[in-house]
Amino acid sequence: MSAPDMTSPSDASSAEIFDRGYRSYDGPRNGIGTSMRSVFINSVQRALGLRRKFRFKIVPLFAIALAYIPAIGFLTLATFVPSELAGEVVPEFAGYFGITSISLLLFTAFVAPELLSSDRRTGMFGIYMASPLNRVHYLVSKALALLSVLFLVTLVPVLFLLVGYSFVDLGPEGFGALVEALAKIVAGGLIVAVFYVLLGMAGATFTKRQGFAAAGIVLTIIASAAISE
Repeated sequence: MSAPDMTSPSDASSAEIFDRGYRSYDGPRNGIGTSMRSVFINSVQRALGLRRKFRFKIVPLFAIALAYIPAIGFLTLATFVPSELAGEVVPEFAGYFGITSISLLLFTAFVAPELLSSDRRTGMFGIYMASPLNRVHYLVSKALALLSVLFLVTLVPVLFLLVGYSFVDLGPEGFGALVEALAKIVAGGLIVAVFYVLLGMAGATFTKRQGFAAAGIVLTIIASAAISE
């Protein structure tokens, strides 16, 4: 015996069927620039662990802190030591790029695979390619995002030193010298950041596994340093 129909007459009479057919999207179309900006913003947030669990913030915060702690120490030393002696102890601006090399390596090895390898592993890359973006737009957006966050480790700490040295009479003397030092710092920070961006993106494109990509980036830096010596 079949089961009784539990649908009441009132429910059946209130049911409606809508057949609207296919409707094209008629909302705003902001173009490729807006799509690239969205990828850029999302990538910066992902690189810094923003809007994510705390464990994703540990490595970026540690790497950034590692770039600023020596600068704070040098400025503290320059504050309490006579300027003649402090000038012999604290590093110059160009030398500080070498001090932040460990922070740069750690930051690049973590961030680059996080931005590129994870998209391929989770399938997000295919979703990006289904949008108006192509591979060039995608890579440019990711490279600019990585470059921006690397400035926190390459450029900003040295600018912090420039301001601090100026307050303790160790900075450039005169406006012309200040502009020259600023130009050299910006150029140096940009060159170093671009090098690590290219290295990080090259390493992250070879594998979907973030751990393997990070290890490859670290080994490449160590091997290049050993060969140069």
